[in-house]
Amino acid sequence: MEGKFVSWDEFLKKNKKIDFILSKEQLKRILKDIGNDVDDEGFVINLKNNERVLSNDGDEIKLDELGAVLPGSKEFIKKNIASFSHYLSEQEK
Repeated sequence: MEGKFVSWDEFLKKNKKIDFILSKEQLKRILKDIGNDVDDEGFVINLKNNERVLSNDGDEIKLDELGAVLPGSKEFIKKNIASFSHYLSEQEK
């Protein structure tokens, strides 16, 4: 497969999940692309209304706490086991 490129569609058909390791600056750029930013205190905000976004457990979330933004949504999950567990338990309902 050396030298052969595949489209994202082809890649995603074979790989259901992609993990990325990003710097804070790269993560901030991605947040801006999806309509968010980070305020002076480090919290993720919605650019439409400048309000702080809430994580899946209902708390305001700082950039340093961000573990995931779910595909196709604006659901923010903190990078701790409790937040991921909460998300998974909600998916089972």
